[in-house]
Amino acid sequence: MTFQFPDGNRVELAVPASEAGMLIVGDEGRLEWEGSSYLGFAREILR
Repeated sequence: MTFQFPDGNRVELAVPASEAGMLIVGDEGRLEWEGSSYLGFAREILR
């Protein structure tokens, strides 16, 4: 899955299928990764 940062840079990480189905284009939040390993994504809920 490709994640894009506000500055336009991107990182491609393998995301477990159980989490990949929960993410949609346009989601914003905090990505956690180490090297090339995906650790998690916390979606920001905009109010």
